[in-house]
Amino acid sequence: MNHSVGDGSTFWNFFNSWSEIFNSQQDDNNFCLKNPQIFRQVSGPLCRLPYSPLDESIGQSESPDLKERMFHFSSETLRSLKSKANLDCGATMISSLQSLTAFIWRSITRARSLSNDQETTCRFAVGTRIRMDPPLPANHFGVYTSLASTTAKTGDLLENVLGWAASKLHQAVTEQSSEKIASEIDHWLKSPFVLQPDQFSEPNLVHMGSSPRFDKYGSQFGMGKAVAVRSGYNSKHDGKVSAYPGREGGGSIDLEVCLLPEFMEALESDQEFMSLVTELVDGVFIGLSMNHSIGDGCTFWHFFNSFSDIFTNLNNLFCLKNPPIFRQVSGPLCRLPYSPLDKSSISHQSESPVLKERMFHFSSETVRSLKSKANQDCNTTTCFVSRILQSFAKCLVLFAGFLTVHLISPPLVIKSQSRLFAADSRSRMDPPLPMNHVGFYVSATSTTAKNGDLLEKNGLGWAASKLHQAVTEHTGEKIASQIDRWLKSPPAAVHDPNVVHMGSSPRFDKYGCQFGMGKAVMAVSLTGRYQLTLGEKEVEA
Repeated sequence: MNHSVGDGSTFWNFFNSWSEIFNSQQDDNNFCLKNPQIFRQVSGPLCRLPYSPLDESIGQSESPDLKERMFHFSSETLRSLKSKANLDCGATMISSLQSLTAFIWRSITRARSLSNDQETTCRFAVGTRIRMDPPLPANHFGVYTSLASTTAKTGDLLENVLGWAASKLHQAVTEQSSEKIASEIDHWLKSPFVLQPDQFSEPNLVHMGSSPRFDKYGSQFGMGKAVAVRSGYNSKHDGKVSAYPGREGGGSIDLEVCLLPEFMEALESDQEFMSLVTELVDGVFIGLSMNHSIGDGCTFWHFFNSFSDIFTNLNNLFCLKNPPIFRQVSGPLCRLPYSPLDKSSISHQSESPVLKERMFHFSSETVRSLKSKANQDCNTTTCFVSRILQSFAKCLVLFAGFLTVHLISPPLVIKSQSRLFAADSRSRMDPPLPMNHVGFYVSATSTTAKNGDLLEKNGLGWAASKLHQAVTEHTGEKIASQIDRWLKSPPAAVHDPNVVHMGSSPRFDKYGCQFGMGKAVMAVSLTGRYQLTLGEKEVEA
């Protein structure tokens, strides 16, 4: 949304209204938004646009080479900053956001190594709806913000306590009265102007934009809760900071900070600053899609990470460290399509059921505990059982939870339709294939159990050993037999309502690729099946 049309309040109200419409279960004719946008005209003079020739309002400026980082401040850290700022002032009026803004203003100024007599400015947006006379409701559509700022000499800013800077910011907010707002509007109407990009990049400026008070994680569009909120490339300059609510809520805040490379390096080396940052999140990148008939997980992530190697390469003569192998595997071929592409041969189309999807994180300690319990349940420490993988234990937890939720009676056989988990075939083939061999080299391995046996009669280790046994039976001979059978009669997938299908793998390098926007914040899929994803910090999770 162009900022001349709406401010942050308008944007997020508009965005969340779409979410409300999407999630509504009511008839379209009877649906009413809980908090509809208000488009009433505000009394006062009007300015018709464009007020001058368009070429006078359009400016061009080159974006500098910037470093961008996301810094996470927990609710506990913010409470501590607020308490310190108010204690410094002997007051109670300093807000958490004003305290954090003062902290980042001081930190960036220190990172810039300015001389004590140089001036530095902190500028931030202030909502004017509630400050107007009469006040406007929060859902009034339009741009109702003004820029407040305060200036200080570097020596004064850094030699005084945090509360000194926070009180200056608070004072700038209190000065945003209805009279001042009306005066600014009147002044603009008499002499209209359009802000140019270079007007935001004043020397020694810290500009705090956006707001952590907007509901940025409440919207839902059928794909679950957003994993992160980020801004685009526009209006980025040295000293630009954007404040977002932390994903976990509770008053936490994420700061998106843009600085020149040397200043960002100094900021990240600042012990006072980094001691209050509980998490450093570098950003997100766009994903890649590959049809599963072309490649499996190994091929997909190898392909993805190869693009990352190419992107980050600084040499003119570049060779991939682990290039993909396209050698033909000996054996019979099946030409596709193997039958006419009519309605009978095309995969059966069915409507996707209404599903709930959640991401559950298992720490390395939890996984080690599950592995230990599974081996202990088997009452043995032999090599056979010790090879029970942590992922099997996690698969079992999901399997048992699935059965418990669905309340399946004990006599019912739980069929897996050979769809419980995927087993890689490369290392098991004769001769074995290298992991970077491009193609689809996985088999659906399964095990079946009655509900009573799985949940009532036996422990975790019993089910884990069944999963392990299914893997050990996945030999080169069995793989060759499956391929031969498929070539003679290619099967179609059949849905089983009682299956738990464990896909993907935590062994793939899903966080190692870089495309200039930092490390990914999360790896997710849109398949709707349970997926194993390597935890960002927990190596075994």
